[in-house]
Amino acid sequence: MTKNEKPAERIVWVTLGDGYRDNYDSAFQAIKKTGIKATINLITSKIDCKGPYYVNLDQIEEMKQNGLVSFGFHTVHHLELNRMSYDQQFQEMNDSKIRFDQKLNQKTKYLCYPVGRCNNQTAIAAQKSGYALATTTQPGLANASEGMYGLKRVRIVPNISDSSFIQLLSTGY
Repeated sequence: MTKNEKPAERIVWVTLGDGYRDNYDSAFQAIKKTGIKATINLITSKIDCKGPYYVNLDQIEEMKQNGLVSFGFHTVHHLELNRMSYDQQFQEMNDSKIRFDQKLNQKTKYLCYPVGRCNNQTAIAAQKSGYALATTTQPGLANASEGMYGLKRVRIVPNISDSSFIQLLSTGY
């Protein structure tokens, strides 16, 4: 996408939102079985919180070591960025990246906007925070014409039919 060239093959990027515990219990098992790579978008304030709802640091480390799972961020608190000032957006994005890059020993390049919402200042804050790309939940297939900080993402809902799934992968709608 950075070269604005069409790839030789169709690419599907599997992303999972929020870092829920089922990302480890169910999705990670499927990822290992199929060998399909995926990215999990973590809410950094939920990592290592007590309770059964979110993945913990040990599970994140195990998935990272496996090599099939990478991690992006959903900011610190998963708040709607489009309702925040530029400074608040920057702090949410930057704090998330700084905190977790140290814990995971990585340089995170990917941000997924919470609830997919953003405004005209969000991309600037994302870039200044050190992210190379960010996704929204705008329907459609990602392409370079949106810019690297406004990439579309196809949402897959539970119980989707096979024909609807194939259509989503083909058209984004």
